[in-house]
Amino acid sequence: MKRRFWKNKKGMSLVELIAVMAISVVVVGAAMTALYGSSRSTSDGAADYGNHSDAQLLEAWLHNNIPTAQHIAPGTGVPRGVAGYTLFFPSGTDGYFEIAKNGVSVLQVGGIRSFAVSTANVGLHQTFSYRITAESGGRTFVLSGGIVLNNIANATTPLIPSELIYTKTSTGYLVIS
Repeated sequence: MKRRFWKNKKGMSLVELIAVMAISVVVVGAAMTALYGSSRSTSDGAADYGNHSDAQLLEAWLHNNIPTAQHIAPGTGVPRGVAGYTLFFPSGTDGYFEIAKNGVSVLQVGGIRSFAVSTANVGLHQTFSYRITAESGGRTFVLSGGIVLNNIANATTPLIPSELIYTKTSTGYLVIS
């Protein structure tokens, strides 16, 4: 009885084997495409988060240091021998923004495309407005806000009357003391 069972059992034909292999290739290919796509978007998201957090680091520095500033002024050329903080794009660098105190680098922030500032009179005080434009992987995002200058009161005209925009090709800087 056992012999008859094994003799009558047929194996897979070549056509059936090729069909199974083709279906397997399609399923595995779809799975790999989904896996690769999610892996790439995860790494893009990590890069975006890194650059966004760098821009937030610059924004946090502004919120910590600008309210107590006693003087804010734009400068031209290269910031050498300037007392206080200077905010600028160093020449010859590839897109990082620098904050230096008395000529010594305090903070370097990557991924920044532009930094725009202005001040305005609001009541007895001045406000400092900023707009940080950063980029990552071809995508651009903007952080903006305003900060009250607590130590600069009763100014008759804004310290920076119109918006100044600093970019990678700018040769100017902002002095904060």
